[in-house]
Amino acid sequence: MSYDQAKVVEKLRSLNSSQQSIETVSMYCQVLKRHAANVVADWSAEFSKQPPPRKLALLYLANDVLQNSRKKGAEYVAEFHRALPKALKAAASSGDPKLTRGAQRLVGIWEQRRVFGSHTITSLKEAVGNGSASTPRAGASSSAAASKGDGGTASAYAAPPLLQTLADALQKTDKATAARTEAGAACAVIPDVMDGESHAQLQQYVVTLQKAHKAAVAEGVARARVVKTLQAFMDVQHATEAALEHEVNTWENKQQRAEALLGAQQSGVVGACWLSRGGRCVDVDHACVCILSHAQITHTQEHQ
Repeated sequence: MSYDQAKVVEKLRSLNSSQQSIETVSMYCQVLKRHAANVVADWSAEFSKQPPPRKLALLYLANDVLQNSRKKGAEYVAEFHRALPKALKAAASSGDPKLTRGAQRLVGIWEQRRVFGSHTITSLKEAVGNGSASTPRAGASSSAAASKGDGGTASAYAAPPLLQTLADALQKTDKATAARTEAGAACAVIPDVMDGESHAQLQQYVVTLQKAHKAAVAEGVARARVVKTLQAFMDVQHATEAALEHEVNTWENKQQRAEALLGAQQSGVVGACWLSRGGRCVDVDHACVCILSHAQITHTQEHQ
């Protein structure tokens, strides 16, 4: 999958501190792990431009990417260990207590989870101005540790899967639809012509119509949330599909090379170029492996 800087920057700029937002952008970044250097460079550039609340959201994003990608490779660990000291120093000097506390808690989580080596953790602690960053107690949820004291804002670490977010959005939409249907049924008895109605009756109509209007708006908001979640889910699926296509091609090429080498070894013809005798030369890890048919091998042996 090629690196689309404009799309990555767009996703970073649309980030907020909600679980759904961090989870969605994190999954997209993880698919781009082959381009981790570019992603982190753009992350750093955006971090330097943002106000404290958005800086905190970007730190939560970094945490989620680090936690969820390191079991599949160290690309992001290698890049963030260079970028985070500067970012954390900026967080500590921002004058925003909430941002500083959040940064310190994340360093404590990374130390507890051994995301980075001891030397890097020391430099990160120094960057946030806390030589003994608070480490969450053993067994404590790192998500809760990162978000505690931040007005209920949670990091995306250990966040529910995007499918669960979609399921929750659909459930809320069902409830909104039921409320809108009920309110609409109450409106059905209101006549189109109300000129002869009493003052009290008109007041009742207004209340009923207001409820129906509010219910319809709420359902519209709920459905818009479902659409947005579906779009995010599709973005991740398309990106994953492209990454898998690259992986399939990689493994297929290696498989063909391995099979060629195996066939050559079984024929006892490895390491010499037999093109002049009608063999087929295959490049296996930069070594010339020539594969001959059984008849060609027999003919070669007879003339040796």
